[in-house]
Amino acid sequence: MRGLFCAGQVNGTSGYEEAAGQGLLAGINAARHAAGRDPIVLRRDQGYLGVMIDDLVTQEFVEPYRMLTSRAEHRLLLRGDNADLRLTPLAYDLGLVPRARYERTRAKETGRDAVLAALAATRLTDSAATGAALAAAGIAPLVGPATALDLLRRPALDYATLAAFLDAQGHPAPDGAGWREIPPTVAEQVEIEATYAHYIAAQQAQVARLAAMEGRAIPRDFDYSHAALPSLRAEARETGGDPPRHARPGRAHRRRHADRPGRAAGRRGAAPGGRAAARRRTGRTANAGENRVAPSRQRSREEDKPISGCADHARSCAVHCLPRRPMFGPLIRCRRHRGPHP
Repeated sequence: MRGLFCAGQVNGTSGYEEAAGQGLLAGINAARHAAGRDPIVLRRDQGYLGVMIDDLVTQEFVEPYRMLTSRAEHRLLLRGDNADLRLTPLAYDLGLVPRARYERTRAKETGRDAVLAALAATRLTDSAATGAALAAAGIAPLVGPATALDLLRRPALDYATLAAFLDAQGHPAPDGAGWREIPPTVAEQVEIEATYAHYIAAQQAQVARLAAMEGRAIPRDFDYSHAALPSLRAEARETGGDPPRHARPGRAHRRRHADRPGRAAGRRGAAPGGRAAARRRTGRTANAGENRVAPSRQRSREEDKPISGCADHARSCAVHCLPRRPMFGPLIRCRRHRGPHP
């Protein structure tokens, strides 16, 4: 319904943070709708609010939705240290932040780019003098010509150590004052961007490839009929192009791999990495001594036949006895463990 903006549990979420984020965007878009402007839609690579709203709109959930970092495929771009760089320009355009804060954010971004360019342009040779200076600064020697940016990408080197070395060697800083005079917020950005440059570039390339498809809207009167889309499944055609719940990729993936021999053996507790191995790793194996339960592949039907038992005895029946606790009823344990309780 156009002009109706909701937030919170009515959208299927649970939690104060999720409701607050939806309320912020709902309020912004309600005001823009009243003014006749286009709504603000955050991308999945732009903020976690964009990930949450995209999930709520395009997916189906059978339990209350919580915003977890694992739901975002571009987590390397959605960092806490660059949240101001990602969202302050948009907030300034919406009138939510003052110009002074916007200028500080722009100065931080400009300073980061300038320092990264200066480090890439500072070349170092593997001469004896350079090696001695590096050793005095506690930096491993070079194996060939390199740039200061290459040094910063070393795991054991931070920006403060590199800045002290560059100032001691007289290499000019981008602002002319010195490498150690760079603001800490800028230095943090420089160190992160240099360390994870390869992974950040890979995610940015992935975002660029998906941008063209994500920006293409499907018309409301799109024809999903068999004549227009003969390859579309009947279930998807009945739901207007959205896949039915039972055909979601996660469940389809589980069905495809459910009958593999290794996984089937894992369910019986015989294959490494199966459920029995998980119980051993988490300490859910049976107690030692006479009550120890070893997973067996030759259990008879009589042994597996469930009977009622007490709650204390279930500690030694963690492997065979299912379910562990029916609601308002006794535990079910296997016939193998109907002897004395531990």
